[in-house]
Amino acid sequence: MPNHYKYDSKTIKYLFLDIDGTALTEEEYYKKWRDTSLHVTGWHYIKKDSGYIHRLHDKEFNYFQLEYRSFLDLIEKMTQKKLNDSALILIEYVFKDDLCSNSSTNYYHKTAIEEKKYMSNQYKKFFKKQNKNLYYFVFFEEGIVLHNSKKEDEYYFTDQNNELKNTFFKNETLCGALMITNTDAKAFVRNGEFRPDQMIHYLNPKVWKTIFYED
Repeated sequence: MPNHYKYDSKTIKYLFLDIDGTALTEEEYYKKWRDTSLHVTGWHYIKKDSGYIHRLHDKEFNYFQLEYRSFLDLIEKMTQKKLNDSALILIEYVFKDDLCSNSSTNYYHKTAIEEKKYMSNQYKKFFKKQNKNLYYFVFFEEGIVLHNSKKEDEYYFTDQNNELKNTFFKNETLCGALMITNTDAKAFVRNGEFRPDQMIHYLNPKVWKTIFYED
């Protein structure tokens, strides 16, 4: 089985769907998707006998109130990392069958991991300099083959039983999703393509307050 998704661009049928499943033209779809005021994201996938599906959904952002110690206990269980009560967690989530780019894959063997870690290692170093209490993890939806290492500093993990997806990442989104927590026991998820290092901006107290407390 190939590492990357293969399809015949000359014969495959392309479908463009609105949030409610209504058919759109390609032009209508991308106009909505690129309109930042609408706060929509998309999920692109290949469906047997249907073709290459592009579908919008209206969940660019999700907000959560956590039982924080229980949440940290879950992350400890999944990563085998010891976390104190004031730990901040930043999660990058990779969805199965994501068609984000030509290098998208469900098979993260050693080479594919090295390629992805070229950037994520830089993010990890940046986070360590910015806030020593911020922990960065990359989780892969169950069903993605992940040949990660057993080293103590490993931060790539499989989402066992899709515990995180079923709670925080229910909206499959092109190019994944990011989640950041704060010590007020709240969490913010941004769906769609976004750089992990830019998530730190939301931890600014004034910005965080506007996310959760704005009337």
